Amino acid sequence: MSNQVKTNIERGAQTLMGLERASSMMDIKKLERQEAAVIADMVSKGFKNPMEDEGHKRCLMSTDPQGRLLRRFITKLTFGGKPPVPGQVKEKQTNDDWINESLKPAILQHGGFKLVPFKDESNVIVNGHSRKRCYSEILADAKTKVKLFKLKEYDYEMPWATVTTVYVLDEDGNPVNVSPEASAAYNFVSKVRANPPKENDQYSREAAITQVDMLYKLDNQCMGMNPTGALLYDEEDPDNDATRAIFDNIMDELYNKKEFTDKGQRTRIMKELHKDHSVVKDIGPAEVNQAAAIRGWPNGLRPIPTGSKNKTPTIKKIGEWVSADGKVLYADLATAGLHLKNKVRRYLTDRMMDGTLNDIEEVKLTITVSGNETTLEGLNKARKTWLSHKDGPEKMNRESATLRKLIENIEAELDDDSKYRGKLQKMPPVTEVTFVEQLLPEGTEAKDPGMNATWDAQRERFVNDDKEGLVL
Repeated sequence: MSNQVKTNIERGAQTLMGLERASSMMDIKKLERQEAAVIADMVSKGFKNPMEDEGHKRCLMSTDPQGRLLRRFITKLTFGGKPPVPGQVKEKQTNDDWINESLKPAILQHGGFKLVPFKDESNVIVNGHSRKRCYSEILADAKTKVKLFKLKEYDYEMPWATVTTVYVLDEDGNPVNVSPEASAAYNFVSKVRANPPKENDQYSREAAITQVDMLYKLDNQCMGMNPTGALLYDEEDPDNDATRAIFDNIMDELYNKKEFTDKGQRTRIMKELHKDHSVVKDIGPAEVNQAAAIRGWPNGLRPIPTGSKNKTPTIKKIGEWVSADGKVLYADLATAGLHLKNKVRRYLTDRMMDGTLNDIEEVKLTITVSGNETTLEGLNKARKTWLSHKDGPEKMNRESATLRKLIENIEAELDDDSKYRGKLQKMPPVTEVTFVEQLLPEGTEAKDPGMNATWDAQRERFVNDDKEGLVL
């Protein structure tokens, strides 16, 4: 082949590549214009510009470890339609306490959403799992539905913004071809960056473990940060400095150097990676209710309203799940964390303030501990730790007992006709804790029977019902 022919072929190839690059840039410019128009439409309808919110902006626009721009584009705004399906980025997608105490009140106060949640072109939620759940619960209640005044003109249909998959752009704004594994990783990371877990409790740490595990499974090179694809933790070589450096880079990249920066916290997360979770059960309201039924507790599931599109059962809210005579309060704490303090104790305090706390004589709880434990030994250790934790029920019961004794001493000094007799409110004890079965059975043999703990007031400790009163 002559040099002239070679030159013509090379020129032709370069021209073709140049045309493809120009075409790709035109596609990006078109997406940018389309997004700008949709955002303008959002703002005109009373929603906030997502580019002005840190979490939503990080979902749409961030960088990869090489400094390249990672970009999703908003392509349309819709109301209603086929409900999008969850896109897993955490083991547990929603946090009950945050929803009931922060998000739902904020939505009702605002009369709707400030920001429109995202779904992708395959109708999978990118961010907005909690908002979707909130919206369903608000619509199911006639009293709260009327407060969504901002969305009445859309027949209360939930708003969704459709976004593209992630484009990787070079410094000139040209799309870069990446492997399918890297592409899956970029899309996953954009979801995590939209709503990272906060470094404040066990629930958040479990979310981080799940997210690093999922990133590795999607792309074991972790967007180029782990070029050999080696495991991010090896029990045979736990103190490998090179592995730790790779893991730290991945944590910095996932959480923008803002969350889980503590070395000890990171070590705990690292040691939980790469465990076989195929033995772990999916725990939902039905499983919680079954565990309660075995203990002889009343039904804990909320009735599904007639005509409701959402047929998924939910556990009754705090205060709804009570015995027939109202003397026993039941509550599901979901995951271990601050739920006892933020959910149960807060409710009991409210009852104390309105003078009806004495109607409750005892509290019984269901709970699920770390979803990253894959052995019965690990689960039981986590269960015992939670019972005696500084925010656990043992400490709460001891404090309540001290207050009850003080009130009894005061009542003993009161005159028989005192207007305060019988009015002083006493905090009831947590008398039972049922830990839900979390491991799948092996054949017909249960690998995890769960654990049932009852309060021994004399010893001021919880004891194991299944082990003849063994102190936990």
